[in-house]
Amino acid sequence: MLALSRLRSALDSDAADACRMAAALGRDAAVHAPRIRDLLTRKDEWTRVEAAHALWRVTGGAAASVSIFASVLDGVADGVALPVTRAAARYLAAIGPEAAPAVPILRRILADDRRHAYFGGWRAIAEDEELRSHVQQALDRAS
Repeated sequence: MLALSRLRSALDSDAADACRMAAALGRDAAVHAPRIRDLLTRKDEWTRVEAAHALWRVTGGAAASVSIFASVLDGVADGVALPVTRAAARYLAAIGPEAAPAVPILRRILADDRRHAYFGGWRAIAEDEELRSHVQQALDRAS
């Protein structure tokens, strides 16, 4: 399959985009699971979040992915809402009951009255509402 051969080289050059491709391929990209797992240790949060999502989609195992998503969302609970946090919350919501270890962080985010946003102005409202929606979905599905 052409996509799988391109994925191999992309994982070494443009990791975040390659992980999105691997996630879309799902179990068909299982041969790349070890390389995707290695990307979980990268410093770049986008790469780590996309690798965590890809790993879950490729292997079906959620533990390592939930840990990455929870660590990114923990920053939101501490007042840091980078754009990557919305992706982490969206991916966590898709996991369902296996996301249960993240429930305490999800509850802290929803209990916080602050706007969780990276940008100011009208975007802050939209970003906060999007994040809260994903967090609520994750909480509902994990509980």
